[in-house]
Amino acid sequence: MFGGFRESQDFEMGFARAQKPWAKRIKKLEKAKAAFHKACRKEHMAREREAHAQGENPDITIEKQRKIQDEREIAQQKTQKVRARYEKVLEEVTRYAPRYMEEMESIFDQSQEEERKRISFLKQAFLSIHRHLDVTNNESVKAVYNELHDALMAINDQEDLRWWKNTHGPGMPTDWPQFQEWIPDKKLKKGKKALEQKAVVMERGTMIGGVRVRALYDYVGQEPDELSFKTGEEFVKIEDEDDQAPPYSIQPPPFYPSTPYSFQPPPFYPSTPYSIQPPPFYPSTPFSTQPPPFYPSTPYSTQPPPF
Repeated sequence: MFGGFRESQDFEMGFARAQKPWAKRIKKLEKAKAAFHKACRKEHMAREREAHAQGENPDITIEKQRKIQDEREIAQQKTQKVRARYEKVLEEVTRYAPRYMEEMESIFDQSQEEERKRISFLKQAFLSIHRHLDVTNNESVKAVYNELHDALMAINDQEDLRWWKNTHGPGMPTDWPQFQEWIPDKKLKKGKKALEQKAVVMERGTMIGGVRVRALYDYVGQEPDELSFKTGEEFVKIEDEDDQAPPYSIQPPPFYPSTPYSFQPPPFYPSTPYSIQPPPFYPSTPFSTQPPPFYPSTPYSTQPPPF
């Protein structure tokens, strides 16, 4: 993990190389110790037999006693010889111990340095993760939440309800049905003057086409290019209505039909043109930045290390 397998293997091999001469000497020392203990055991048994033979035992002859004494002396000499060898091997191991400690400590210090680097790297990596996950220190996130707070605080329920009332409720402009006198249709007299005007138009090669229409109610143009007229006036419609412009015959709004209105407040005002939509979840909220749950697209300059 984090590149530690190779380093661990290198240090294990280094410790094995440093321990190999030491293990060889320890094995030799254990062998000499076992031989010395075995010789001591034999000498002890020979001394016990000699002590038993020297007692008042008529079954043991003098010749046999001498033989037991010789065996004890041989065992004693062998013990001294093995003891000297054991002490020599132990002295050699003792002299090699400082060198062994020096080599082992050198490799251990290297492993400690690598471990220090690894711990320092992990510490910095997790501190970086902590720093990027701490939204309290992120200026962009602060700006988003400040904008959200300002947008929520800017919501005015009374102003919204007043606007809806004046636009789609009882406060909107009305056009109630009124009594209208009958006005006879105007008939055009085809006299000599009218025929002359028609002839002039034909001579010029132009003819204005269109459909004659009559105004059903009074209307005052709201835009510079709109036509104002009164009830009963007639004029010629020369082209179809523009999709972007109001129709030539203004219809009463849907809230106020041609009969006296009965006020029906809309259940939720779906068409309220809020510049700022109320929470909790409006996909069309005009925030320039949405606060994500985990900030996957945060432009971090430093990415967290892969695990």
